[in-house]
Amino acid sequence: MDKKPNRHLLTRILPLTLRGLFFLVLSLAILLLGIFRADLASLFWGTSFLSLCVYALIGNHFFRALSRRHFISNPAACNLSLPVKGIFPGNKVVCDITVEYLSFFIPGFSARVRVDLCWPDRPVFSLNACLKPGPNTIAIPFMPEHRGVYRCQAICFEFVDLLGFTHSETSLSAEEYIRVYPRNIPADEIRYKVAGENSDNILKTKRVSDELLEVKKYFPGDDLRKLNWKIFAHLGELFVRKGEESPPPESRLFFMLDPSVPAFMPALNTPDYLDSLVEIYSAMTLMFLINGIQVHTSILGRESTFLFSKSQTADFLALMSEIRWIKDCKTIPLPPNRKMHTVVFSFPGSRMLPRVLKAIPNSREKATVFFREYVIPVRRKSGINLRQLFFVPPNAENRIVYSPQEEKKYKRLLVSEMATYRNAPWSLNNVKTI
Repeated sequence: MDKKPNRHLLTRILPLTLRGLFFLVLSLAILLLGIFRADLASLFWGTSFLSLCVYALIGNHFFRALSRRHFISNPAACNLSLPVKGIFPGNKVVCDITVEYLSFFIPGFSARVRVDLCWPDRPVFSLNACLKPGPNTIAIPFMPEHRGVYRCQAICFEFVDLLGFTHSETSLSAEEYIRVYPRNIPADEIRYKVAGENSDNILKTKRVSDELLEVKKYFPGDDLRKLNWKIFAHLGELFVRKGEESPPPESRLFFMLDPSVPAFMPALNTPDYLDSLVEIYSAMTLMFLINGIQVHTSILGRESTFLFSKSQTADFLALMSEIRWIKDCKTIPLPPNRKMHTVVFSFPGSRMLPRVLKAIPNSREKATVFFREYVIPVRRKSGINLRQLFFVPPNAENRIVYSPQEEKKYKRLLVSEMATYRNAPWSLNNVKTI
């Protein structure tokens, strides 16, 4: 027999908080003591306290029933609005709520509106605000800290008495969501991670020179009629004039993301670990898109590949916000052109990486594997803290921490995986960490 429906039914009939339950039991005990001992004072105080509990229960039921009837008769009395455009972590946004509420409240009671924004494996964003009789226009600022598509399926209305004895709620269906893109990593930082400091300085110098000369380096697909032969004579490299209309250049790189759950370290199956890989993958792709280069991408778990251009940056970021861990996938989306070089972004211990490399033709020459480095948080020993003992922080049970042994185990796994793919039978020429 399922206990949750029974518990839910009981709380709807008796919407008591722990404080209210304690006060009800205390009131009954005092009243019974007065009856058995014929004590007038006990009878008086027991009856008075019990009357408060009964009033709180009846008032809460009545207040909730009035509210439900009001929203049923006025379907457009409540409206929720979230930002349509996606945002980056750490950006402040506003949730707008308009409520045409009851013109009066039950004496001794108050009402609140609550919106829960949910994304799997992440703490729920609960946005709360007090209501007043009549029309309400509410703007609740909040700041998402992690990537994801946070969805709201209902607007909840909470009813409480001023003494805190009772608490109940009713909800209205609402389908809203907000996209939070991966954290933005500067392009210079990405180039430094991939090519090293010297190459990064060269790229910076070339970029400055290009801006001064109002030209850009030639890529396959540019109009040959726009070549700047004067610069070619001086530098020996092909450049085309900026501001000229030309077809978008093609990239010969094919980026593949592998979000499969690590096999050898289940403790690494955390949203932060996945986000760290998605951020690098997103930043590498955006570096090409911003420069006007089309990028072919694929994500394990999706049946087809994607082609993005500079005008589709928002679509690419929206796709990145939806990525979650996968355990397996039936198909491996491969580059449309066999001459492309496939760059795989993965984790040490990936279940899918061997299958991916087998599917890539001539993977030794045509594949690069980037393993995402990750700094595992380590639990720090501390003495007895009475504040932590009595006041547990919210969502403390969802926080994952690791010991120094886990950190060493991860480092050994990373080194072992890199050696595995560099040596036979894979013998990959390019296996790196990023």
